Amino acid sequence: MKEPKNTYGLILRRYMEHGFDCLTADLVRREGDHHAPRNISDDWSMLQRPKHLVGLALEGLCLDGFVSSSDRSSFVCERPIFKLRDVDQVKAERMLKTLKRINKKIDADSSYNPEDKLVSLCHALKLSFVVESRDRYGASSYDDNSWRWMTIGEGRNRYRQLIAEMTKKETVE
Repeated sequence: MKEPKNTYGLILRRYMEHGFDCLTADLVRREGDHHAPRNISDDWSMLQRPKHLVGLALEGLCLDGFVSSSDRSSFVCERPIFKLRDVDQVKAERMLKTLKRINKKIDADSSYNPEDKLVSLCHALKLSFVVESRDRYGASSYDDNSWRWMTIGEGRNRYRQLIAEMTKKETVE
């Protein structure tokens, strides 16, 4: 039996951390037409990747942002980062290669706002979707949630909408 084709994209999630309202776009994969996204492991799924992603570090890659405490109407979003605990030299070199590719695209696109950075990240890695849980609080397992699958353009608009909701909420408080 043939393995389902893996596609890669971003999952949008809001959460609170240290009193900040945060929004993250984490890299995930989809196996064929499976109804739920899957986390990425650089250790065991490297062989099932499309050629353009082979040799890159993908596990833990995300675009994080938060509402500024100094200007509650401002959303702070730098460049993509990795959230990992254990990094050896080989993984660090793959991470650097990945970040160089993404940052080159961000600079070429003159992506200064968070929505443009999200799109540049998607184009740099040839991602094909953005996904968000339809369940307000989310279940403990991806498989136990229902999902809204979006194109990159739709995902950009949803990301913009989430940022607007976050900054509006903060300015009202």
